[in-house]
Amino acid sequence: MEAMEEWGQADDRVMQRSYTAEVCISCAWFTYGIDAHCHTCVGCALMQALLEQGQHLTHGCRNWKPVHHVETGPAVAA
Repeated sequence: MEAMEEWGQADDRVMQRSYTAEVCISCAWFTYGIDAHCHTCVGCALMQALLEQGQHLTHGCRNWKPVHHVETGPAVAA
């Protein structure tokens, strides 16, 4: 798997400001790590793209998926 710090930036055409709880940090695809300089990197594992500083708190995309669907599966969540 490619190192997270080698990912490109999230596409502005895909990332949209969200005024709901459907922001990146609440998405099942949200991930984080550190680079070679011990700086925190946040990104989308599905798109393999890094997010701008703070974007994970205010933006989402059409691929947003609730975390509980990954933890329990959609049948249990229903």
